[in-house]
Amino acid sequence: MRAVRRTSDDRADRWCGTVVRSGRWARRALGLVPEVACYRSGYTSPSGATNEGARLMLNIEIARYGFGIDSTLGRLYVSADEREFECFTIEDERRLVKVQGETCIPPGTYLVKLRTEGGMHASYTNRFPEWHKGMIWLQDVPDFQWVYVHIGNTDDDTKGCILVGQVPLVMPDGEFTVGRSIPAYEALYRKVTAALDAGEQVVVHVHDTTEAFV
Repeated sequence: MRAVRRTSDDRADRWCGTVVRSGRWARRALGLVPEVACYRSGYTSPSGATNEGARLMLNIEIARYGFGIDSTLGRLYVSADEREFECFTIEDERRLVKVQGETCIPPGTYLVKLRTEGGMHASYTNRFPEWHKGMIWLQDVPDFQWVYVHIGNTDDDTKGCILVGQVPLVMPDGEFTVGRSIPAYEALYRKVTAALDAGEQVVVHVHDTTEAFV
């Protein structure tokens, strides 16, 4: 086995009792790449939509590339004036036949609205009274209802919804998790609500890939 040369930025981070090396090889394994790799000039979304001309639409792309037995890891990009990496995502596992509360949503393009009803909306209103206006709600997801983007760390925190976080990690059992979910959610939320308040459409494009760098 080839020895791994330690570099100056190798260090040990502890998260949920797991040690993760964060040198160059670890960042590659988790899809942590320099910002230059997160921008593609003239990007066209998986649905064929572009952001050329006047900004009338906020495009959110979720490229899912890590597939565990119980979890799915993705990278989330926001395209307004240009395509930019935003954060990581966690969902339930992929299945050919949906199991309630244990399946990620199918690839597709989904319009976003804010939902101002339900227990989660009430909880987030109490938790974030200064900026919460409603849950980020994906419309018309086949065989799913009330699909939100929200806060969480592992697949146990979702029943078909999309969780966001700034730090991706691989657990000892091979499953994926994310850290720093609240700041990731607030940053994305403010962009979504700013676009909606400006009268723009917000669209989420979800697709699967075998490439960590997309």
